Amino acid sequence: MIKTKLMLRNIFIIAFIVALTGCAFPKTSVDNLSEVKQDEVLFIGRLALNPPIAESEVQLENMINLSDTPLHKSLQMKVSDIFYKLGGQGVGDYQNSIFVVDGDYYYFSWKKDQPLNVLGATFITRSTQSNIDTMTLSIKNGVKVNHNGKSKAVYIGDITFVRDEFFNVKDIDINQKGYKKAVKAFREKYKSDWEVEQAKLSSSK
Repeated sequence: MIKTKLMLRNIFIIAFIVALTGCAFPKTSVDNLSEVKQDEVLFIGRLALNPPIAESEVQLENMINLSDTPLHKSLQMKVSDIFYKLGGQGVGDYQNSIFVVDGDYYYFSWKKDQPLNVLGATFITRSTQSNIDTMTLSIKNGVKVNHNGKSKAVYIGDITFVRDEFFNVKDIDINQKGYKKAVKAFREKYKSDWEVEQAKLSSSK
């Protein structure tokens, strides 16, 4: 049942993107560890807004949600192998995007020998028949994720944008205090005994 829900969620997100933009697919959470190739690593973490985005803050018209995830909780985590400053991200700009759910754990694969920088997050604030508006929250100097290159799974940590009612960022909390909790969640989700390395985080710039 859980797997079916995850599949429906991913199918809906992908269908939503294609319907709006026709663009290349962004990455979504790995459903099975067999999807992670030998030259890849699984990154684990959470991305959140505080307070979380309320349903009343997002205007979504003429849209049908086929998943169990409220649309206002869908975020695009912006990542890249190089650091660059995020500008305004259009709805069709899904390059270097990972679809995540606000406050939930994400699990995505990445090339082991490819640098990873977390740059910020983009989300839809308004969608009507005639217009789609987005908001982008950026991490000024980015977060560079370093690991030993030998691990199959790497824990990034929790990145939380503390914001006001107008989505102005008051603070960005980046921490790895939830390492043990994240490992437990990983083991319960995948029934795996993979060792999970705690990444070393630094400024990308």
